[in-house]
Amino acid sequence: MTYQEIQLLIKEKDFDGLWQAYMDAEIPENLFHNVLKSFYAEIERLDDLCQMAIPEGPYCYFGSRSPGDKSYRYCPLWDKDETKPRQEDGICHYLETADWEEWEKDNGHIPLLWDQCKECGINDDIEEDDYEKK
Repeated sequence: MTYQEIQLLIKEKDFDGLWQAYMDAEIPENLFHNVLKSFYAEIERLDDLCQMAIPEGPYCYFGSRSPGDKSYRYCPLWDKDETKPRQEDGICHYLETADWEEWEKDNGHIPLLWDQCKECGINDDIEEDDYEKK
């Protein structure tokens, strides 16, 4: 594997390609470990940014859902799939999970992402009564 090919894999963040090249002994071990550390550092930075963007309290939104409240906005990591039924359309991009995924329901827990109830546990250490007072 050429140096340019390795650089392209790094630039495109093609971890599978880098792993395969490492396993095929086409990338020196020290280079692979340095790239891996760099990837992990970037993931940690992105995770920190995501956590900062997640609203305080038990819900996947900022403000109140009262009519006329202009402070209301969705968590940027919450979404819904319009092709799913209403009570199964919630998605949490932070957790990479959705209401309709069976593994969530198998453990007896039915996620309420569709109703914007937080599943991630990030910034939810505020009591619901205190949250309502804000």
